[in-house]
Amino acid sequence: MADSEFMTRLVATFQVEAREHIVAMNSGIASLAEAPDDGEIVERVFREAHSLKGASRAVNLREIESACQILESMLSEIRQGNARITPDFISEIRGSVGEIAGMLPGLVAAPEETGIPAKRNIRESVRVRVDRLEKVMLRAEETMYTRLFARQRLDELESISEALSTKERKWAEIRDLIDSLESAPSQAEWSRLRLCLEAQMQAARSLKRQASGAKKHAARDWREGAAMVDGLLEDIREMLLQPFSSLSESFPGLVEGLASESGKEISLEIRGGDIEIDRRVLEEMKDPLIHLIRNAADHGIESPSVRRGRGKPASGRISVSLVEAENGKVWISVSDDGEGVNLAKVKAASSRLGIDGGDALSLMFRSGVSTSDAVTEISGRGVGLAIVEEKLEKLGGRVSVETAEQKGTTFRLEVPHTLATFRAILVGVSDRKFAIPLHHAERVIRLKRSDLVSLNGREVFDIGGKSVSWAMLKDLLMIGGGEGDGNLQAIIVGRENGVFALGVDRIFGEQEIVVRMLGKQLARVRNISGACILAGGEVVPILNVSDLVKSAAKVESVSGSVKRRAKEKHILVVEDSITSRTLMKNILESGGYRVKTAVDGMDALAALKMESFDIVVSDVDMPRLDGFGLTGKIRADSALEKIPVVLVTSLGNPEHRAQGMEAGANAYIVKSSFDQSDLFSAIERLT
Repeated sequence: MADSEFMTRLVATFQVEAREHIVAMNSGIASLAEAPDDGEIVERVFREAHSLKGASRAVNLREIESACQILESMLSEIRQGNARITPDFISEIRGSVGEIAGMLPGLVAAPEETGIPAKRNIRESVRVRVDRLEKVMLRAEETMYTRLFARQRLDELESISEALSTKERKWAEIRDLIDSLESAPSQAEWSRLRLCLEAQMQAARSLKRQASGAKKHAARDWREGAAMVDGLLEDIREMLLQPFSSLSESFPGLVEGLASESGKEISLEIRGGDIEIDRRVLEEMKDPLIHLIRNAADHGIESPSVRRGRGKPASGRISVSLVEAENGKVWISVSDDGEGVNLAKVKAASSRLGIDGGDALSLMFRSGVSTSDAVTEISGRGVGLAIVEEKLEKLGGRVSVETAEQKGTTFRLEVPHTLATFRAILVGVSDRKFAIPLHHAERVIRLKRSDLVSLNGREVFDIGGKSVSWAMLKDLLMIGGGEGDGNLQAIIVGRENGVFALGVDRIFGEQEIVVRMLGKQLARVRNISGACILAGGEVVPILNVSDLVKSAAKVESVSGSVKRRAKEKHILVVEDSITSRTLMKNILESGGYRVKTAVDGMDALAALKMESFDIVVSDVDMPRLDGFGLTGKIRADSALEKIPVVLVTSLGNPEHRAQGMEAGANAYIVKSSFDQSDLFSAIERLT
C-alpha cells in the first residue's frame, strides 16, 4: 500500500476515534457544569483529552496534539487543586473542545469511489460497513439466548421425567401394600381402590413415555440448534477478526517521532502481526498500547550517552509482541531494555498523593502517580497507566509488570481473543443477583464471623498463613439487608498485589453468560462493567472487580492508614456549637489525631499564636470572626499562611463555596452531605 493511501486511511480512522473522544468530553463538561466538585468527572474528561492527544501524535497531527496539551494543562490545575471550576472555566474548556472538533473535517477528503477493478473476482470480496457487520453480530449473539433457553427447557423435562419415575415407584409400593393386607373390610372396596391405582399408574407410565420422547426430541433439537448457533457465531466472529498488524502499523511512526523529540535513539520490534483477534478488542487496546510505548520511550529508554556509560548500545529497543494463549486469551507484551522502574520514586509519588501501602508496581496504575520530574508533551501527568488498567478491566483482562534496574521493563497484557461470552460465578446479595467473572475469582470459601479479626482498622481473616482483607459486597454496593447468622461465604478475588474476599449472602454456582454492554449513557457505572441475561430471562449486572477492590481499599485507608499516619498530626477544630465541636473532636481523635478546639475565629487565632498546628478544620458561621475571616487572616499572616484550612459548614450554595475558596480555603465540606471519610481524605491529602 502506498504511503499516501495508508496515511489517508489512518487519518480517517483517527477522525472516527476523535469524534468519540469529543462526544465523551462534551458530555463530561455538561455534567461538570452541574456538579463542579465531582472529581471523577474531571478525571474522566482529563483522560479523554489525554487519549486524544496520544492518538493525534500517532498520526502526526501536531495542531490537535497541542490543543489537547493545553486542555490537559487546564484540567490538571483542577486535579491538583490549584484552580477551581467556574462558569468561565466551563466556557473556556468547552470552547477548546469545540476548536478541536472544528479541526476534524478538513483533515482528509473522502476518497472517490472508483468502482471494482475489472480483473477482480467479485465473489472473493465484498465491502461491508462495520456498523452493519456489528449489527449482524449482535443479532447472532442474541441467538445464544435461544440456546440457553432450550437447555433450560431440556433440564425441566428431565426433572419432570424423574418426578414421574418417583411417583411410579411410590404407587407400586402402595399397590404391594394393598396386596399384602389379609383382613380387608370389603374385598369389593379394595378391588375398586386397586383398579383406581392401576389406572393412575398406567397414566403415569404414559406420561413418562411422552416425557421421555419429548426429552429425546428436545435434546436432539438443542444439539442441532446449539451447533447452528455456534457455527453462525464462529463465522461472524471470523468476519470481525483483524490482524494485529492493522493496529501496530502506526507504531513505527509513533516511535520515530518520540525518539526525535526526546533526542534518543530507539528501534522498534513488532512480533505476531499476522495473528488475528477481534476488531473490538483491537480498538480497545489502541490507547493502552500507545500509552505503554510512550512510557517506554520517555521513562524507560535512556539517552545515548547514558546507555554508553552503562555499557549498552546507544540505541534503545522497544519490543511489542502478541502470542496466542490457552482458554481463548492472547498475551500482548510491551518491553524495553531501558533503566527499569524506579520503585522508590513510585513510592514517593504515591505518598505525596496520600496513597500508602501496596506493592510499588501496582501503585504505578493509580491515577496521578508519575515518576517524571516534569510534565512534557510525551508524559508526566500520571494518567497513562491508569487508563491502561481501566481498559484492561473493561475487556475482562489483566496487566502485570516485570522490571529490573538498568535492564528494562515488560508490561504483559492478557486480553480475550474475542468478545461475546465468558464464564462467571453467580452470587446473591440481599434479594439481588450479580455475576463475578470467573477469571477474577481465586476460590470460594466458607467461614464464621468469629474467624474475622480487626487489623489496623480493617477486618481480616487468616488463610494459609496469610491475612486476607474482608468486606461485605452489600456494603460496597450500598445495598441494604440483614446481618444473617454467624456463617459467612465469600469469593476470593485475585489482584496483582494480593487477594481480597468479597462476602456474599449466597453462591448460586458457575455458568456461561452472554455479555451485554450497558450503552454509552451507562458506559462508566462504578462497580459495574456490563450485564448478562440468564437462561430464565433475568438481567444480572456483571461486577467490576477492580472497582470493588478500590472501593474496599478506600474504606481501609480511612480506618487503617489514617490512624497510622495521624499520630504526629495536630489539628485545630474551630466551632461555636459545643455539640458539633465535641462530635468533630471525637471523630478526629478516633482517627488517631491530636485535637485542640476553639470556640470562634478570634479564639482560633490566639491558639495559632501559642501552638503549632498541621491543619485547621473550621466552621463558617461563628460570632466575632467567622470561618471566611479566619481563613483570610491565616493567609495574610506570613507565619501561618502555609497551614491548610478545611471549612466544614451547612452553607452549601455555590456562592458560599466560592467565597471560601477565594478566602484561601483548601477544602470545603458541606455538613448536609458530611461523611467522615471525606474529612479524613481531605486531611490526608493536605498534610
